Amino acid sequence: MSVLTLPVFVAVPIAHAQTVPVLRIEQLKITTDDQFVAIANHSADPMELSSYELVYFNSDNKPTKTFTFSGSIPADSYYVMSDALLTICHNMQVDAVSLGFSTTAGSLQLWKYNSISNKTLESSVTWIKTRKSDTPVSTVTLPTATNAFLQRKSPADDTWQTVQPSAANPCQLESQLPVVLAAEPNYYFLPSMMPPVSYVAAPVEGGSGMINRNPGKMAPVINELLPNPASPQTDADDEFIELYNPNDSVFDLTGFKLAFGSTSPRKYTFPEGTTLGPKEFKAFTSGDTSISLSNTEAQVWLLAPDEQIIGESKPYRDAKDGQAWALNNGDWFWTASPSPNAINTMSATNGGSATKVAAVLGIDNASSTGTTNTNTAATTKSTNLVDDAAPLHPAILAGVGLLAVGYAGYEYRHDVSNKLFQFRRYLRLRRTSGP
Repeated sequence: MSVLTLPVFVAVPIAHAQTVPVLRIEQLKITTDDQFVAIANHSADPMELSSYELVYFNSDNKPTKTFTFSGSIPADSYYVMSDALLTICHNMQVDAVSLGFSTTAGSLQLWKYNSISNKTLESSVTWIKTRKSDTPVSTVTLPTATNAFLQRKSPADDTWQTVQPSAANPCQLESQLPVVLAAEPNYYFLPSMMPPVSYVAAPVEGGSGMINRNPGKMAPVINELLPNPASPQTDADDEFIELYNPNDSVFDLTGFKLAFGSTSPRKYTFPEGTTLGPKEFKAFTSGDTSISLSNTEAQVWLLAPDEQIIGESKPYRDAKDGQAWALNNGDWFWTASPSPNAINTMSATNGGSATKVAAVLGIDNASSTGTTNTNTAATTKSTNLVDDAAPLHPAILAGVGLLAVGYAGYEYRHDVSNKLFQFRRYLRLRRTSGP
């Protein structure tokens, strides 16, 4: 089998993993119209393919096809067998092969021959369309026929996930798994995962992989939300989500996402070139992003390009007209003075003078590039997400007091009876003894 090397538009290295096999099955597409399988070389050196074979097992778990190879695969590269046209996004070698994988169930095994009579299993993947009670946990369930893309989560991970091409970047695959909320927010941005490869039916120009544009920096902080603007402002134009950059340098938001909602969060992806200045507060409005925040119950998350949750707001309920949900020294409060693009202004709730408090990390006015909003606002802390209880009626309090006195008399009735007996005996002794 000859190997056809196509032009490479973008070369992004694969992260080396010394504890896993050098060659691994990394990606699959299992559909009725076109299919492919991608094998990745995780080493820093070219690898000879002649000592490897790929065995396909059909839905009855019988070996149906064996694919042998020739030539070599360069370092940090992919070798792809496909029966349709592919878009080249990274270092790839492509071979046109009739695959014929079952869309109901099947598996692939990559074997390495150490000698003529000895071989080892290097990598494998098993898929199924309809999961049964006895299906092994390691078997990945196929999505719909039109989006049956599968990808290994990482070079060192034997678990697989369903993915789909990104609408914004055809050379990037996005997970179809639901958002999993972290117990505690992680305010430090981690380097992104291994760059993915996307395959589509029509060729496109260029493409770029997932890269970490902010190495060594802290993640931005969600600082303030305005779910329900007061008139004359409107929900369509003036709702906002405000981020704060705690770093002393510019933070590139390209590819980062805002997820917002409750049970089924929606997402907004920041376009190329979106940045936060050093120590900057920046509000992203509904007029610019089409973000629509619920007035009844919602939460906002900040996602890295690889879908990791790196920041979140506290959930809120029942947003009042014109009130903002704002961060204040690690907790969240309602305030009647929204302050987009500026330090949050919080005020005393007992009628005293207003006290301006930086909402994030104890920041003072000198460290902020935004302006300080000095309006006094009645701020309400939402601890259990319900309104404060109304005071009890005086008659109710009096009734409770009488019940308490009656219960005390019953509880200590014997002690009272003894005291009365002692007092009567004392009076009799006084009368009989005389003056």
